[in-house]
Amino acid sequence: MQGRPDSGFLQWRWKPDGCELPRFDPRTFFEIVRGKTMAFIGDSVARNHVESLLCLLSSVSSCDSFPAVNAEEMPLGIYKDTEDRSRTWYFPDSNFTLMVIWTRFLVLDEERLINGSATGVFDLHLDKMDRNWANKLPEIDYAILSDAHWFFRKNYLYENGKKLGCIFCGDPGIKILEIDSALQMVIKAVLNYINTCKRCREYFDCVEDILTCTFREWSMGYRRELQ
Repeated sequence: MQGRPDSGFLQWRWKPDGCELPRFDPRTFFEIVRGKTMAFIGDSVARNHVESLLCLLSSVSSCDSFPAVNAEEMPLGIYKDTEDRSRTWYFPDSNFTLMVIWTRFLVLDEERLINGSATGVFDLHLDKMDRNWANKLPEIDYAILSDAHWFFRKNYLYENGKKLGCIFCGDPGIKILEIDSALQMVIKAVLNYINTCKRCREYFDCVEDILTCTFREWSMGYRRELQ
């Protein structure tokens, strides 16, 4: 409460404009994703999202607000990388697989080194994807992409070996890019890559979830639903 005298804000809930969003129902969710694979692809934001979903799916039996879920719906942890960044869970009763796949920029990045020490400055290659998630793409039915945090630093963008510009660099003779512009370039490259994936499953939904609304209408044109 932090000293706030009123308590009505405790009952607030997020509501999108022009849409009545029903309360999340785990049973309905499991029916929709039965036999499917869903992946949250990104950095710590993606990890937070998947942990929230896991809480809703596997702990609802202890919450009065949600109907109980059968014990068989408790997830089995079937993969964890050495840094505990990418993980996979399996819900046997619904034959549903849930992943979180770590990536900083979605595209291939290379951190610059000085005398062998990391600088926190990255070169981003728009024509190459981060293989952490790109190699998994054919297995995925639903992908939730998130990106933004790592753009708030000095980064250089390249395509086909040509330097396109930079963020926060101030280098002479190099085009200075705003964060929104750089992020748009990366998201466009990623969605183009997904849209041309020949080995992907017949039905593939892609939803980008980023910290800016700049590309909401622009990105919807890349929503892919092959039939």
